[in-house]
Amino acid sequence: MKILITLISVLIPPLGLPLGIVGLYFDRKSWKWYVFCLAYAFGASAYCYETTGTSDITRYFEYIEGIKKVSFSHILDYGKYGAEGEALYVFNFICWIAGKLNDPHIVPFISVFLVYYLSFRIYCEIGNDYNIKARDMIWGVLFLVMALNFFSLVNNIRNVLAYIIVGYAVYLDCYKKKRNIMVLLLYVLPIFIHSSASVLIIIRMLLFLAKRGKVAGVAIAMVLAPILEALKNLATNMTADSLKYIRKAIFMAYNYFNDKSAIEWGLEAQASGTERLFKIAYITIMIIMCAYFYFIIREMNKRKDTRASNYFTFVFYIGLMGISCTPMLVPIYWRFSATMIALGGCVFPMSLKAQKKMVVIRQISWIVLYALGALCMCLYIWRMNSGSSLPSVFIQPFYSSPFIKILLDMVRL
Repeated sequence: MKILITLISVLIPPLGLPLGIVGLYFDRKSWKWYVFCLAYAFGASAYCYETTGTSDITRYFEYIEGIKKVSFSHILDYGKYGAEGEALYVFNFICWIAGKLNDPHIVPFISVFLVYYLSFRIYCEIGNDYNIKARDMIWGVLFLVMALNFFSLVNNIRNVLAYIIVGYAVYLDCYKKKRNIMVLLLYVLPIFIHSSASVLIIIRMLLFLAKRGKVAGVAIAMVLAPILEALKNLATNMTADSLKYIRKAIFMAYNYFNDKSAIEWGLEAQASGTERLFKIAYITIMIIMCAYFYFIIREMNKRKDTRASNYFTFVFYIGLMGISCTPMLVPIYWRFSATMIALGGCVFPMSLKAQKKMVVIRQISWIVLYALGALCMCLYIWRMNSGSSLPSVFIQPFYSSPFIKILLDMVRL
């Protein structure tokens, strides 16, 4: 069954969503196949996505058109993003390949596919390790489908992808206890996709510095603005090349709070009813998820389950960072909310085991979370309707498989 479902999903990608869910319910041992089907369905929608206005994805397509004209030896130093201080070696390589194949849609396909694939993979592995019921697993999958903002993921193809890859490295490091060259690369390479990924590496380092990570995390979140002011002053004196990525990340974080040039964009976002609803929904989701993780981490510590506790503490930190972004005019919070949802979707089935004495509270919070997830899905579909061609997202993938299209691109090349 798994091979047939995978084949159907590759040929007709949208069918991978219902078939993958059915497969996970009835054949959990083969979950790796079905996770691919689910992620491929979203990747295909990203591949077929056609914007009808000016958005981030439009600028990225222009970037790809430009980079394809340079030789391979010059792609590492190419681009306006690099001129601003970011060394986008990995991102530039992917864009150059897509440009040479004359198919810029390959880049959003890779980005969105990896975000969903890694999130579903982590979710299913942890769910199987802790013998979560199939029904509860499916409920968690549905929440991921609803709450992950597809519109933002396909338009902002760098930041969340970089965050998720770092998160997957932490998962392999802390939870799977794998510490090899591949894990090291997964820590380092995302910095060359988006330099702010170094923020998550710093969060990972905090796990070493405080046994009571949750308390330290809450304190950091409450005084983040003055901390950034102090770090900015420190970063000004960082002149060594080895520290330039950390310096860049600190300046970026500081500017999100204080950069006057972002005020116009921030005020525009704040004036949008859709953006205000997004912010309320995602901040609330992160608050509830942090509460879930607090109880789960406490339960894991009682059991001396350090691998789960360390990983969940990392995700807990991410949620705190997202909540700390609430005062920002610009909607940077969504990067952390998307990362927390993707890396921490396992919190829902896990909460069944960690909160046996809080049945009523758990049920109410679940209802609230799923209502907010449904609201987020409605909002991002609404945004797609105003900024893109909905048929390209929902209809075209039925007859346009990225795998086949990329093969044809390679043949033509």
